[in-house]
Amino acid sequence: MASKQTILAVSAVGLLVLIGAGVVLFTSTQKDTAGSSTSSSSTSISSSLSSTSSSTSSLSTTSISTATAATVYRDGTYKASGSYTSPGGNESVEVTITLKDDLITSVSTSTDSKERQSRQYLGLFSQGISGQVNGKTLDNANVSGNVNGSSLTGRGFNQALKNIADQARN
Repeated sequence: MASKQTILAVSAVGLLVLIGAGVVLFTSTQKDTAGSSTSSSSTSISSSLSSTSSSTSSLSTTSISTATAATVYRDGTYKASGSYTSPGGNESVEVTITLKDDLITSVSTSTDSKERQSRQYLGLFSQGISGQVNGKTLDNANVSGNVNGSSLTGRGFNQALKNIADQARN
């Protein structure tokens, strides 16, 4: 039977081997037929340990594989509208978004509403929206709640965002 010191020593050596294990990263990029980049990567961590004293221990090979997702959306500028209901009635907001490498790089909004208050709130929304969505993916850009004092325009914005995602999808 192995003593506690032997078990601790073998465990410590095993832990050191795991910490010092090499990580190999292989990335390949290929062009698909649409011309967008597809990336994949895999990571493998392997180590083995043999220790001979009163007992023999071995640490088996561990393999971890990760894949980097390909771009989901085509680069470009997209425009769509979304509707929402305000106290003044049904409203719509037109959203223009520019995408680069799946990230939103610019956003603008406009409306043709005749309601003074609706135009005012859309103006507030427009001033605050780029700070909330620039640098995000379309999938993570939905807004909830109040944007710079405008609480209803976000509903139309989210609907337009979904329409833009449908247009830009690879």
